[in-house]
Amino acid sequence: MREYRFLAITGVLITALAATVAAKADGSGWIEIMTRETVLHKNAGSGWSDNRLTRGALVEWLGVEKESWYQVRMRNGEEGWVPTWLTAKAASGARGPAAFAPDERPGVGAPFYGRVVADFVSCRSVPYGGLSAKRDATRGGDLPKGSTVKLVDRIGHWFQAQLAPAEFCWVYDEALSPAGRPPRANSYFGVPVAKLSAAESVSDKKGAGLEFTLSSQVPFEAVGAIIPELVSFKLMGVDCGSSAKKVSSACAEAGGWCHCEPESASIQGAIHAPALLAGFSAGWNGNVFRLSISDSRTRRVKKIVIDPGHGAPQPFPKGYAEGTRNKDGLLEKDAVMTISRQLADRLSSEGFEVLLTRDGDSERMMDLYERLEYAERAKADLFVSVHANGDVDASLEGVEVYWFEQHSRPAAEYIAVETAAATARPGGAAFFGSFAVIRTTAFPAVLVETGYMTNLAEGKRYNDPEFLRQNADGIARGIIRFADSLRASSN
Repeated sequence: MREYRFLAITGVLITALAATVAAKADGSGWIEIMTRETVLHKNAGSGWSDNRLTRGALVEWLGVEKESWYQVRMRNGEEGWVPTWLTAKAASGARGPAAFAPDERPGVGAPFYGRVVADFVSCRSVPYGGLSAKRDATRGGDLPKGSTVKLVDRIGHWFQAQLAPAEFCWVYDEALSPAGRPPRANSYFGVPVAKLSAAESVSDKKGAGLEFTLSSQVPFEAVGAIIPELVSFKLMGVDCGSSAKKVSSACAEAGGWCHCEPESASIQGAIHAPALLAGFSAGWNGNVFRLSISDSRTRRVKKIVIDPGHGAPQPFPKGYAEGTRNKDGLLEKDAVMTISRQLADRLSSEGFEVLLTRDGDSERMMDLYERLEYAERAKADLFVSVHANGDVDASLEGVEVYWFEQHSRPAAEYIAVETAAATARPGGAAFFGSFAVIRTTAFPAVLVETGYMTNLAEGKRYNDPEFLRQNADGIARGIIRFADSLRASSN
């Protein structure tokens, strides 16, 4: 009997699925995006574009539904398709906010201001968001919904925002609505600023951290590192006034450093983890910004969420539901389900609490971000998404494990080495990857590609139950080594 648990997912996503049925009845109106991020597709089920949509964005439904996809028009005029299972009918009378005209372009001497009108809006280092997950290292800071940013340039649908005198990034126009110059702005640069009223160090079950209280929310960035073990951060668009010394003192008490100077209009600094960094959180609660770090003294690997990739019934598109396949027709979703069940059994026998995002096909898990949010709600200590690879290049083979945050990299490296060894394959490498299911800072999260089903020889091995068991054993050994490393670092 298995000792792991499977928690049914309810709430936002199920509500969204039900709401799409109601939307169909109207035949028109506005649709709200319910996932953290998606793109506008050129066709129903295919053709990714560089048109970005994040949670809370409103798009106009054109009254056409095709194979679980809605045809919509974005506020910037672009038309395309979005999945019905990632959307919900907007409230009665709701309309999308005003949009910038296609020919509106700011300049250094004539800037615009834009208000952020959706959640989970990220800055990017380049005016493009269509890179593959394996190549997308362009994500920067976060722009809180309702905040105002200064816009100084435009390329197509991308605005360049000046967040502080020396801080620039690119924002997709669909996330913005025209706004006037804010009442509080840097007198020389015209950058919107918020007044700092309090800065203090904090310590609780989440770990050591900092709190800054401002007059309004501002853009921020927080990035973890493992050599040395720390989290660096920026709050951009801040007027510290006479509170600059409070900022330095609070950071010193929290085991780090930071400073706030009028010339930079920002707070910048870092907090060191006393032991190995095991996760961190950064974000706003009202007008209070909180940064908390957890390390191996306060967090051990006890609860693990295993995510068997893909796995949903029709009519969901096959690429989402099935994943790749080998030459004999074995589907990725079924192979990784077997591996994940065996992995759960092995870890349970070692004393870990194990949760699965799905146990069989589940339409509730079609939103990739829901899998990650499930792990966040469960307060996981580690998240492992299990997949099998596929590529048009049939010569590719081998184990690949991906990490997004630096503190996830050690887990990825342990798992890569142990899985390759357990299946008698050379190598086993860990890489950076911007996959949706591992973009979290709260805990280590990795995506395991157990091999290439599209490679003739390696793909055939997936038919062998022993090969699937070996993958499960290898991943388990990697997890155990990672858990042991955290435990040893705090002794």
